[in-house]
Amino acid sequence: GSVHVEVRLAVPVDQLYQLFLDQHPEERAHIDRVLTDRYGPDAPLSTAAAAANPAALSAEVMHASEDPVQRLHNEIEVLVYNAQGLPPRDRTDGQAPSTYVHYQLLNFQDTFTPAISDTFDPVYEHKERFPFPTNPAMLGLLTEGMRDGGDGPCLELTVLDDIEDEDGDPHIGTARVPLAPLCEGDEIHARLSLISSSDAMVGTLRVVVRWRHPFATEADAGPDALSARDVSTLLNRFSPVQDGQVHWKAFLGWVQPTLMVKTALERIRQFVERSRITKGLNADEIFSGINDHFTAQDLVSTSAQWQLGVTADEWTAVFNHLDVDGFGSVARSELIKYVGSKRFYEAQLEAKVVAHVQGLRPGTVQALFEAEDTQGSRRVTREQFKLVLKQIGFKLFEEPDRPALLQVPDRRYDGAPASSPLGADSPLDLRRETEVLDPEYEQAMRARKDSE
Repeated sequence: GSVHVEVRLAVPVDQLYQLFLDQHPEERAHIDRVLTDRYGPDAPLSTAAAAANPAALSAEVMHASEDPVQRLHNEIEVLVYNAQGLPPRDRTDGQAPSTYVHYQLLNFQDTFTPAISDTFDPVYEHKERFPFPTNPAMLGLLTEGMRDGGDGPCLELTVLDDIEDEDGDPHIGTARVPLAPLCEGDEIHARLSLISSSDAMVGTLRVVVRWRHPFATEADAGPDALSARDVSTLLNRFSPVQDGQVHWKAFLGWVQPTLMVKTALERIRQFVERSRITKGLNADEIFSGINDHFTAQDLVSTSAQWQLGVTADEWTAVFNHLDVDGFGSVARSELIKYVGSKRFYEAQLEAKVVAHVQGLRPGTVQALFEAEDTQGSRRVTREQFKLVLKQIGFKLFEEPDRPALLQVPDRRYDGAPASSPLGADSPLDLRRETEVLDPEYEQAMRARKDSE
């Protein structure tokens, strides 16, 4: 048999924590000092409020420390959102079950969600956090056994019926989700099939497993350094036609959006993230109703169906932000790239570069790029792009070797220095670069040259 035991505090933890602060004024003063140093005199989390949320307070104190060990302190957050399509209660005439979910993350304590009564589609919205340092030893636990061809550790979740009948079977179904993506800092959004003890599918369970704080490892380059992977990612992202040139104007818009664009994009991204959790939809599915190439008017007229609370002016600003070259048309893939959920690495790189550039004097980055872009083409060579990154204070690690066919010549075939990465006399010499430039971009550049 088995015994289920629950141990609870007689006094709520927030009251106990408030009592502790009252009895230890030096700790209260230390907490206030940490919050003031972090946020200034208008700290959003007062000591009194902190007493009601000790977990948030612990996070603030932890992040105030520069200790490398503390930097790697983190928590794994498990959100059990809902289940759908559950079967009727065992040995009843179609009665809906009253269910709860049980799981155990690695060797942590058993966790139970609250029971949701009488429904085939319960919404639990239960969140639990588990302390988990991101040092190599602990991260190794998340991939243990994968080198031998296995799936590695999984989180096993079981949906149970809260029945009083001792002869009834409370087990409804079990689902498993691999934990390995956490090692890359990625969130796990999963809609899992629930499998009964007789191997039948008996519904689905939607869960999210993610890091509570920004993911960090011992190998992180630091806030003012870009690794070889970082540099390569930036070069590839802003070299859309892979012609050896980097679109610095697009890069500038990426790191310095206007306040209206920033506000709108944040609201759109929150909507996408919420839809991902509650409905299992990604950005591509959410914005499937818009054309593959759309105009500003298309975006404004279609946006009504999404009901995001974003105004027509804000949608127009977002369109202009994406339409860097002024073509009057934007690819849907570009919209998805900006507002869709990113892998942790991509989000971390974006946050690092944006934060670094925002700390510079306004206009600094644009002036440096314009000095390199003598032809006004809004493009620079890969080496010029990396030079500007260094000039604004980034330390660049050496790029990995690339195949010889992908190397960009630094000199023309006659031995003279090349003013274009392809050896052409000018980036606007379209007759020599027709084969490598995007036709739409070529047409716009020719029109611009004619107007000048």
